[in-house]
Amino acid sequence: MSRFKSATWRPVTGHTDGPMRSHVGIVLHVNESNGNLYNWVAGDHNMSCHFEVYKDGSAEQYVDTVNTAWCQMDGNATYLSIETEGFATEPFTAKQLSRIAAIVAEAHTVHGIPLVLAEHPGDPGFGWHGMGGGAWGGHTGCPGDKRRAERAEILRQAAALVNPA
Repeated sequence: MSRFKSATWRPVTGHTDGPMRSHVGIVLHVNESNGNLYNWVAGDHNMSCHFEVYKDGSAEQYVDTVNTAWCQMDGNATYLSIETEGFATEPFTAKQLSRIAAIVAEAHTVHGIPLVLAEHPGDPGFGWHGMGGGAWGGHTGCPGDKRRAERAEILRQAAALVNPA
């Protein structure tokens, strides 16, 4: 089992297709809403995610990282998923950046996901939902240009957590 210490364990049931095939990378998403999505994700929807990171820096883990989550369709079996509170037009809060970096660092340590940017399906590293195009649900604007650009800073912070000076 892979329950991350960087997030509060709040499992949802029935929102997986079973074990991951591999851990190629981790994908960034945006909720397009404010507030906690647990009740919505746990409800009768065909959507789940491994992690949710809120503006206040808190995080929840809904699906064990050895299992798939229903977040990026054809990318589900090989990429972990991080949903984030807020909107595509907003940058992350400093607390969100730090918490996402902690999750990415832990994914590197636990699953060997490299601390590099991924820009296309199959690329190892830290990707974004829109990179998968139609095969990943057609959400080509997710998580938004501002948040997508912040992945480099997240990786910088994650690398500092993995290899402190």
